[in-house]
Amino acid sequence: VTGATTITGTFNHAGTSAGTIVNFTDLTVDGTLSGSGTGTIAATGNVAGAGTINLTGNTFQQVVGANKSFGALSGSTGWIFNNLMFSRSAGNPTIATQTGGNGSITVNGILSVGKAGDGAATILNPGNRTWTLTASGAPLVFNIAGSGLCVPVTGCASNTSTFEFNNSNPVNIAANLGYYNILRDPTITGPVGDTTLGPVTAYNNFTINPTAASANGLTVILGGALIVGNTNTYAGILTIQGTTNGFAVLDTKSGSGWAISANNLNIAACPGGSAINNLNAYNATITLSGTGTPFTIGSNATFTRGTSVVNYTGPGATILVMGNGNGSTNSYYSLGLTPGVGSQQVLGSGTLDVNGNLTIGDGTHTGATAATNYPNINLYGSLTIAAGAVYTKGTGTTSFKKNAAQIWTDNTVAKQDLGTVSISGGNSTVNLGSSVTASTITINLNQTLSLN
Repeated sequence: VTGATTITGTFNHAGTSAGTIVNFTDLTVDGTLSGSGTGTIAATGNVAGAGTINLTGNTFQQVVGANKSFGALSGSTGWIFNNLMFSRSAGNPTIATQTGGNGSITVNGILSVGKAGDGAATILNPGNRTWTLTASGAPLVFNIAGSGLCVPVTGCASNTSTFEFNNSNPVNIAANLGYYNILRDPTITGPVGDTTLGPVTAYNNFTINPTAASANGLTVILGGALIVGNTNTYAGILTIQGTTNGFAVLDTKSGSGWAISANNLNIAACPGGSAINNLNAYNATITLSGTGTPFTIGSNATFTRGTSVVNYTGPGATILVMGNGNGSTNSYYSLGLTPGVGSQQVLGSGTLDVNGNLTIGDGTHTGATAATNYPNINLYGSLTIAAGAVYTKGTGTTSFKKNAAQIWTDNTVAKQDLGTVSISGGNSTVNLGSSVTASTITINLNQTLSLN
């Protein structure tokens, strides 16, 4: 079809066809575009309209040689596709989803950005829409290197989209650095295991939230580093939760320990009671950059620490104090309190157990204070206070409790007073890595403080 086409009535294709059955240029759907057949319906220009698209069959392909637009200009009518493909005939085009409308876009087969054999990349700006992908397996595919979603922070501020994956069977979440929101919210009837297929960045939120009538879990295993937030311009909330009797597990993968960076991490309480939401950290480095309370754990949720490192980098952040001794859950392995420019981080109340090493400060900026909530601190590894850090003691006790050698190092010029210190492990030796300061030091029977 040459020239712009406007559908005001109904265009329907129900037959069995191979290849492209119709090729529009600019296409405006103000009526209905429907189809339950096979073959491809293509458009080489802009795709718009306030009408209905309901393709239960066919493939719809927007193939362009320059930047074009996609989506309704106004209204809330959702468009439904079987397979939807965005590709290029020339150049490196960006297809921008119109933001005047807010109707959802549902793809029941595969959403492809880029086509196998294309000579260059295609970029999709998903706009302000919710893209609901209902298929299992790999419902979102980026076929050509460089093809993907337009990154919100580098020229696509209109990308405030949500990619919802809701199939009840395992789903592979495509690697990409341009997601805004990711929502994985299936209704499941048995255990389900998902995988991310490489590095994933979601600028605003990544939420895992399965629903189940009886206790069943959804496990998302990372296949690459996960970033949620990127900068504090965005909410950057990673949420692990369940609905009814569904529960969620985020797994950094045994043997890989893929890194997680987020502004905020919430492992929510599970309403089912017996089911438990969990982050399985293995040896991952988890960086939390929020400035409020960046880490929260619900009453029946768990953080399985492994040999992970949790680094808090937000100035003024309130630090979640977890006290479970050297238990494998709900305690830290190694902990970094390393705020950037700004105020000290604030240790919460209770008992803070650190089973690996505790580092305060990043070598340049301020550190942490225990003078607000007065926690007790139990160290099962070494303590390092970095140059430039400021540590403010509280009324709690800092105890070195490892049943082996530990090192206490203070690299500041004006040594930081730890307050009340106890050396109380089983046959523990604390070696000083520098001059240090404390208000009171108690060395228990069979313990050693070595000045060497």
